[in-house]
Amino acid sequence: MTTASKLKRAVSGWCGIGAVILSLGCLGLWLVSVVVQPAKPVEMSFDALGLNVAASASEGSVMVGWVVTLRLLIPALVFGLVAVLCIWYWIRTPSDQAGHRPRFTIRALLTFTLLVAMALGWRTSVRDARQQIALQTVQLRYAEEELRRARDDLKDRDRPKQPNSRNFWEAEFDGAYLRDVTISSPGNAFQRASLKNCDLKSATLEADTSAFQLARFDGSNLADAKLTGGGASFQCATFVGCDLTDSVLDGGGSSFQRSSFENATLHRARLAGSFQAVNISGAHFEGADLSAVERGALQSCHFKEPPTYDAQTQFPADFDPAANLWRRIAN
Repeated sequence: MTTASKLKRAVSGWCGIGAVILSLGCLGLWLVSVVVQPAKPVEMSFDALGLNVAASASEGSVMVGWVVTLRLLIPALVFGLVAVLCIWYWIRTPSDQAGHRPRFTIRALLTFTLLVAMALGWRTSVRDARQQIALQTVQLRYAEEELRRARDDLKDRDRPKQPNSRNFWEAEFDGAYLRDVTISSPGNAFQRASLKNCDLKSATLEADTSAFQLARFDGSNLADAKLTGGGASFQCATFVGCDLTDSVLDGGGSSFQRSSFENATLHRARLAGSFQAVNISGAHFEGADLSAVERGALQSCHFKEPPTYDAQTQFPADFDPAANLWRRIAN
């Protein structure tokens, strides 16, 4: 055996060992990147300083960073494996034998299958990582907005109440039975009003510019109700846990900004307004008409739990709910 043949065999052996090591490394990294998914954020509660929110967001961001780092290493190792295998097959092909042709072996088939499987697995992992990053980004925005809301509520709670001539200013109707009632008030009525846990089924509340700002409807029955305001109305209003089935919510320009519909039921509801930076976490929009809401406004909404929709939900043109991480409910 000549020196060249010995060197060729030695290099071939080391390339074979390197190919095995790289294959196991790629497979291990892919398994880790698939199994170690970003953990769901810890249940968020908001204290005066917002420390819990900061901890939850930080934990999710660090986990996403590790997973993305692992998944970005996989293609580099795959390319390295392909290069090593190419060198190995080239060296293993005897050039000193007349009429020799490379043969298709089971080993080559298994190697090719492994490469294809790793490539497909890497592609799936990257897609999942991007989706997780998008979801974590929306959830982080949710945490920031809810922290800001909590701080504003603390400031508002400590603010001394002062008399005001505006209609229903800081009015308290908590728990009131107002079914089928109609209240029409000109101007900026119902600012800072509290209508929590009220029965407002089939009620009609009408006002004008800047109406319903900082109003609280949490837990109320607003099924088949109609709430109408002008420009800048319903800003920072809350409808947490409300039943808004078949209701109509109509505001002018800059309305519903930073409002909250968390865990609200809006089946077949009709909404019109700006809806910028709105909390729609866990809201149910099955059959709702959102076509009058701007696409960019819906994209600015945030949530911890994805809002739901179905085939009957109407969206503005060019808005893709699935791409914005909404969850579709089968009819």
